[in-house]
Amino acid sequence: MKKLLFSLFLCMLGLATLQAQEKLTSGGIERQMIVYAPKNLGENRPLLISMHGASQGMDYQRDHAQFEAVADTAKFLVVYPNGIDKSWDLGSMKDINFILDIIDAMYTKYKINKNRVYLSGFSMGGMMTYYAMNKIADKIAAFAPVSGYNMGGPSTNASRPIPILHVHGTADDVCTYSPVMNHVQAWAKFNGCNMTPLTQKPLSGPANTTAELIRYTGGKNGVEVAHLKLPDKGHWCSNDPVYAMSNIEIWNFCQRWSLTPGPEVKSLYPEDGSFDMLSDTHREFRITVDKALNLTTLKATLTKGTSSIKLKTSTEDDGKTLILSVPETSKIANGTWTLSVTNVESTDGGSSPSISATYVYGVEEVGDVMKIDTLYHPDWLALRETIGEGIPQGWRCKVTDANDKTTIYKYTDSIPTGKTPHLLYFDDEESQWKNAFQLYPYKNKKVELYTYDSASRPTLRTGKVTIRFKTVYLNSKANTNKMPLVFALTNVSDNSAVYQNGDIKPKNYMRTGTKVSNSNEQEFIANVSKSMRCNLSFSVAHEPASATYLDCILITEPLITTTPTQADVYKGGFLRTLKQAKALLTRALECISEGNTTDISTLENVINEYENYSSIQPSDYTKATKALEDAMKPILAVGIKVVVPTTDTPSSIYDLTGRRISQPHRGINILRTEDGKIKKVMNK
Repeated sequence: MKKLLFSLFLCMLGLATLQAQEKLTSGGIERQMIVYAPKNLGENRPLLISMHGASQGMDYQRDHAQFEAVADTAKFLVVYPNGIDKSWDLGSMKDINFILDIIDAMYTKYKINKNRVYLSGFSMGGMMTYYAMNKIADKIAAFAPVSGYNMGGPSTNASRPIPILHVHGTADDVCTYSPVMNHVQAWAKFNGCNMTPLTQKPLSGPANTTAELIRYTGGKNGVEVAHLKLPDKGHWCSNDPVYAMSNIEIWNFCQRWSLTPGPEVKSLYPEDGSFDMLSDTHREFRITVDKALNLTTLKATLTKGTSSIKLKTSTEDDGKTLILSVPETSKIANGTWTLSVTNVESTDGGSSPSISATYVYGVEEVGDVMKIDTLYHPDWLALRETIGEGIPQGWRCKVTDANDKTTIYKYTDSIPTGKTPHLLYFDDEESQWKNAFQLYPYKNKKVELYTYDSASRPTLRTGKVTIRFKTVYLNSKANTNKMPLVFALTNVSDNSAVYQNGDIKPKNYMRTGTKVSNSNEQEFIANVSKSMRCNLSFSVAHEPASATYLDCILITEPLITTTPTQADVYKGGFLRTLKQAKALLTRALECISEGNTTDISTLENVINEYENYSSIQPSDYTKATKALEDAMKPILAVGIKVVVPTTDTPSSIYDLTGRRISQPHRGINILRTEDGKIKKVMNK
């Protein structure tokens, strides 16, 4: 950060020689702009266009956005255009054509890379940025509106999926913050992103910053929609080194994208998630891509907390294999390290998102039981005897009607069935579950179920936790209306978000009075920064308020557990399968001695092959586990079945690889004929 500020200082000293006010005729009108070209820019470099707000100008935007210092380091061209009468035309193609003319002019003069043109703007310039998304998505690689949006609401009609970073302060009193997430989420949906956001601290701010980078990833063509949220900041660009630097965040986001496809990763060794790595052995990483790489700007680091190792870079196979080496003098301590490869560009001008992988150094011992602890699992079924169809003990339910009037129901209230949310119970023995809470906004706007007292709130540990619950729509109209279910975890002490998913949609629905047979389980993983007590909430909203028909979502009580490590899932799953295979082989040998005949040679050979197997890669253990399972299938098919008994712990509700199962296996019963032959094998 000090280096950046120093660069900014030097940049300001040299503005007279490094920037120029230029004129350009567009649409028959002479237009003005400030062009900033770093020294030794070179050819085929990116262009960033930054537009001012209403009643402002190019000089104001230059002083406000401050892209010069970033451009000096990253080597890109910056243009601050002037709007006519200090405004932008949001209703025609006049200023859109001006932007296109700027791109052509900069290509002629500076030989920019037309595949890497980025558009940003402040306030009305941000509105112009949104306007351009639907007009020239084929000319702009990424968009970064700041403190501005489409005043008429989200309008998503771009010609392709587009990367977007929206920067906005929550205390903005000009373009207020309230519509921001509607725009961000609308574009995330348009781009096909995962609607469960990833929230992290911006890299340009200190560890204690309250600024947040909210990312919707996994969109079509790999695009992402992100939001740099600036709590308590007003109508301005935050270039504050003790808070967050918008100029750095905008460039870090935009530089990942190109209109021409960048290098695509074909293989990575060791693969992402590898574990049991040794610091003196695993010191090289090999990444194979489909295009020749440009190493001029590429950077690669291995980081763990505040520790960072800069890796040496080289290529093989005509530039398509990237070799990253840890310097001989660098030590790798045991723990979780993250490999980050940024500024990934191909020699043809394409740019790709950063490459990231996680590795665990140090050998982890795993045992016969999955290392999973249940942190929270309320027993809603037990409440049937005390409250019947009511509100779960320790929870409350808030109903908001069409006139924004709220009614709160609690555990001791008598719940009038049919018109208010309540617990339901299912007596059908074939139902997938026996109880659920019914959330539906009958003639209302919103229904929210939330934990209320300390006894009902879970205490979460530092690290990853897994949240599971089952959902199903009740009645087809709920499925047609596609009511989204919102689930949230918040820290009790400061009400900060720990995890939130605002777009959960059950895949199936059931009709009133039928058994639950087609529900699906939701599963989410949250990163918990420290041990904390949390509130849980579920909510369903209708805009406008729903009609008189019954349309709702049923949810089961949430289960929160610790999340097993990669070693416990993959290596542990393999070792547990190996133990199971050995037990099956022993039982098969017993059956042979009792007169049964079955071929056990394949199973014997596979067990011998994997007796002392070890690897660092999850996929290797997956293949080994499958080989054991395939070898067991012929013996299981003839009626010999052995399941290794598990202890009566929370771990017994998970299978060999950590997936939750509905019922634990406790062992087997073997039914035999009078002559001792196996007749039937049943689970106990």
